Amino acid sequence: MEAYPELKSNESAMHLQRSINEWNEQIAAAQRNYNAMVLQYNNSIAVFPNNILASIFGFRRQNYLDIIEEERENPNIKKLFS
Repeated sequence: MEAYPELKSNESAMHLQRSINEWNEQIAAAQRNYNAMVLQYNNSIAVFPNNILASIFGFRRQNYLDIIEEERENPNIKKLFS
């Protein structure tokens, strides 16, 4: 949008930008929620006596969800419309 100043005054372009920002906020909130649940899960299978049952039933530590900062800052919007 910076390269095309006339787009800044276009209502649909502004609506698209607001929608993208809203999606980013929702994705970040979902990531925080997921990582909080993973932390709770990992903690619960690490304490006694849960660790004994977890090893018997094959529960393993899970990894946190990491979104690459570059991908968060520069989403490829063209993929959405193709």
